Amino acid sequence: MSSNERWKWDSDKTMLLIQQYERFPELWNVSLMEYRKKEKKTNAIKEIAEILNLPESEITRKWHNLLCQMNSEMRKLKKKKSGIGADDVILKDPSFSQNVVNEEFTQPSEQCQDYLTPSTSGIEHDKKRC
Repeated sequence: MSSNERWKWDSDKTMLLIQQYERFPELWNVSLMEYRKKEKKTNAIKEIAEILNLPESEITRKWHNLLCQMNSEMRKLKKKKSGIGADDVILKDPSFSQNVVNEEFTQPSEQCQDYLTPSTSGIEHDKKRC
C-alpha cells in the first residue's frame, strides 16, 4: 500500500484497532508516566501497525479521525443537554399525581388572584399573581 492510499476501514477493522489501542495504555492513559514518553508511544504504534499490517501513518490517521468523531459527538450531546428548554423539563413533585411533561400553560389558573402593583410613575397596574 502506498502512502497516498487509504485503507478501507469497516466496523470490524476499526474495532480491531481500538482493541489494539486498549493493550497500550501509554497511548491513552494520561495519568501514566509512559504517556509522556514519545519513544514508548512510537513503539506501541509500530507494534499495532505490524499486527494490522498497515503503515504507522494509517494507524495514526485513523485514530485521529476516531478521536475527532468522538469529540464531535460528545459536543453534540453536551449541546443537546445544555439546550433543554422549559418545554422539555419534567417536573416531579410529590403534590402532583403524575409527572408534568411539555405542558402548555396558556390560561392563568383559577387560583390566580388579581392584585395591584405599585409603579414609580404613580399609576398602578392590574396583574394576576399565582
